[in-house]
Amino acid sequence: MNITVYLRALKENESLLEKAVKELGIWIGKSGNTLVYGGSKTGLMGKLVDSTLSTGGKMIEVEPKFFII
Repeated sequence: MNITVYLRALKENESLLEKAVKELGIWIGKSGNTLVYGGSKTGLMGKLVDSTLSTGGKMIEVEPKFFII
């Protein structure tokens, strides 16, 4: 299953959500699902990416061209 997650990068909320985001990433990786995410590897999105990869999870990065340019 592909699971799409988009998170805002707000530092003030990061500590409240960090544990849940890491648990979600671990679950996605361990359950054999694929994370579809918005391309950022900072903040909470970075923690989600790291935790998914740490369990061998697969990912698809979706990022608009104007962010890359």
